[in-house]
Amino acid sequence: MNNTQWIGINLEQFDTLVQINNGQGNRFDCNYIECREVAGNVAFKFDAGATSNHIRHVGQLYSSAALTLISQTGTNTANPNLVEHVNLLADTGSTVTNSIATAGNVIRKWITNSGAGNASAVLVTPA
Repeated sequence: MNNTQWIGINLEQFDTLVQINNGQGNRFDCNYIECREVAGNVAFKFDAGATSNHIRHVGQLYSSAALTLISQTGTNTANPNLVEHVNLLADTGSTVTNSIATAGNVIRKWITNSGAGNASAVLVTPA
């Protein structure tokens, strides 16, 4: 298991912020991430071999353009990835979506938007 903590990281020079290909059991904690100001960004990408990974916390994920928050390919419902406690700031003009191949591949909890952009497709608030 690996644990990565990012504090004040600006990943705006990358199209994909975190990509896990064949990883298992990785944990990520981030306090602030800023995406590129172009369409086609992906925040968290889990490829077919990625299982049981955990994006535990993102204090603020800023996006001012089109963003795929979670992209997941393949089928791994027995050992899903988990994304939780993401405070998204989708700025005006930003549209945020998910691309998850099969329901149950990624468990999502407490994903909120504090901006004026369109992120309704990704929001999951506490029950």
